[in-house]
Amino acid sequence: MPSPIPRSSLFTFAVPVHAGKKVRVDGDLSEWSDRHRLPRVALEGRPPFADLWMAWSPDGVWFALWVPRTKAPRVLPKRLAQGDCLELYIDTRDVRTAHRAGRYCHKFVVAPVGGPGHARRPLFEHQGIARALVNPPWVAQAQIEVASRVREDGYAIDLFLPAAALNGYDVEVTRRLGLAYVVHDVERPMQVWPHEADLPVWIDPSLWAVIELVP
Repeated sequence: MPSPIPRSSLFTFAVPVHAGKKVRVDGDLSEWSDRHRLPRVALEGRPPFADLWMAWSPDGVWFALWVPRTKAPRVLPKRLAQGDCLELYIDTRDVRTAHRAGRYCHKFVVAPVGGPGHARRPLFEHQGIARALVNPPWVAQAQIEVASRVREDGYAIDLFLPAAALNGYDVEVTRRLGLAYVVHDVERPMQVWPHEADLPVWIDPSLWAVIELVP
């Protein structure tokens, strides 16, 4: 008889993430290597379809996403989770004892197209986390760098979040972050990392993976 408790809930994921030199934010993922790819976690026998890369410096954090597709991405700017997008959850202090988000917990949503006034450019939003006790300062798209490329076989997103956009980010204070992400895809069930979709990473920071910032 299958267990009603997802197996991934029994583990705390700790992932080393290597420092990077200044990464070009242009939607070209050719400069990203396996050194910076976050581990793929096959949950309950369902293989992941998207890849996420991450690098850091004292100035901020880079991410890159690749999602294979057979059709053009569909983005609904007013209902982002119902279309194609990436949700990033970042805790700059890895406050693992709290089940509700605090001032160091961020939720950023990025879509490959649909930016205001530019249908073919990426869209970025800072959203509140449900049940949060306190929200961090709000971040506008003008404060970050984001780029995307849409191809026949999928889409890519490059994102740079400067330290000024990440409340509490200071590598002299701590080199541990909390991280989770969700890839919404209109062709497939959502990809949740690091746990099953049964576990609410979108509201509970204690479920996020530990990111160890290493040289």
